[in-house]
Amino acid sequence: MTDPLDLAEAETALHRLMPAANLSVGGRWIPAADLLADRQAVADLVADHARVRSITVERHAASLFFQRYSHRLCSAVVGTWILTGLPLDAAAEQATVQVRDGSPVGMHLTGALRPTPSVEDFAAGLLEGHLLPLAAHLRETSRLSQAQAFGNIAAAIGMAARTVSRLRPADQVLEAVAPLLESRAALARLGSFRILEGHNGPRLFYDRATCCRWFEIPDGAYCSYCSRLSADERTRRFTDAMDAEALLP
Repeated sequence: MTDPLDLAEAETALHRLMPAANLSVGGRWIPAADLLADRQAVADLVADHARVRSITVERHAASLFFQRYSHRLCSAVVGTWILTGLPLDAAAEQATVQVRDGSPVGMHLTGALRPTPSVEDFAAGLLEGHLLPLAAHLRETSRLSQAQAFGNIAAAIGMAARTVSRLRPADQVLEAVAPLLESRAALARLGSFRILEGHNGPRLFYDRATCCRWFEIPDGAYCSYCSRLSADERTRRFTDAMDAEALLP
């Protein structure tokens, strides 16, 4: 028998084999509103995240926990916004997060929509209604800076847009997502988009102006859009990603 997979690897493999099943393996589901109401519960999750990933600097653990959390929430709501124009309500009362081995690994939303379809109202649900209160807890318990929190949110929005540009023309994705980042000055100044040509057509990429500190931890690395990489190195990594995409079935 080959070496057994851990739960995360098993879930990834099963998603690839049976995408329609939408399987979720292990972990626990926590209402996001419960997290916002319990600062100690957030601190405990970050401590568990640090323990599992052998992170010794608390603020680095907080940043990486928040980055993973933001990626999952923004992938769902920003992706839906770009693809459909529908403003999913991302407020904490509408979301439940799956946590496994100290990390956010899944996000469930009720599917409720914001009261109005405006960018401002959509942003308010995502930011003031969810991510910024969570970041405030992390600032109090783990010294996550406000700049770091906004940088991680901007990066999560940028990555969601980058991914969706595989399905929609890059210029249309940019037109849809740019107003969201521009809705808050703190987000607008923390990165920029660019469009690159690849084998399968143009793709949208985001260059962040901050760093999530992944490189600081054991087995960490630099993200492809990290501000600590040169522009040439980011371009090389973006190009490699497009080349790899061309090999997908």
